[in-house]
Amino acid sequence: MIRLATKADIDKIWQLRLDASALLKSRNVNQWQHEEPSVNHILHEIEQGSFYVYEVNHEIIGMIYLMHEIEETYLEIDGNWHYDLPYLTIHRLAVKQDYLKKGIADELMNYSIKYAKDHQIDVIRIDTHEDNKHAQRLFQKYGFEYCGVIMLSFRTKGDRKRLAYDLFIGE
Repeated sequence: MIRLATKADIDKIWQLRLDASALLKSRNVNQWQHEEPSVNHILHEIEQGSFYVYEVNHEIIGMIYLMHEIEETYLEIDGNWHYDLPYLTIHRLAVKQDYLKKGIADELMNYSIKYAKDHQIDVIRIDTHEDNKHAQRLFQKYGFEYCGVIMLSFRTKGDRKRLAYDLFIGE
C-alpha cells in the first residue's frame, strides 16, 4: 500500500535510501553516492506532507517524493521543457532491491500520475543520472520525453549532471 510517510518511518526510509545507493553503486551509477538525499532533506519532505512510502507487512519497500513547488534546478536547462505549465516533480523514487521487477516502481509511477490528475496538474517532470539506464527505461515506458540536461545545485557532491524529462497528462 502507498501511504504518506511519517517521521516514525525515517529509519526504514533511510535503510531503503542506503539500499538504493548500494544498488546504484553496483550499477556504476554516480547517483546518491554522497550526502544527498540526506536524512534532513527527507524529514523536511515528510513534514511538508509530500513524501510517500510503499509498505507491505510493515516493511517499507518503496518511496517517492512528490514536489509541488518550483524545482530550482529545473529553471536552467540545456534543452527545452516541452510544456510551460504548472508541474509536479518526482524525486526520491526507489524500490528495495529484494522487490525489484515486481511492479513496485510501476505502482509508484501510476500513483504519481493519479496524484497529479487529482490535483489538476497536467505536467510531471523528473530527472536522473545519465548512467541510470533503468530509470530512463521506466520514464520512457510511461511516455516521458527527454528535454535536455539540468545541473543539480553547486552544493551537490559528485556528478551534478542529470537528464531531464517531462510528461503531459492533461486532456
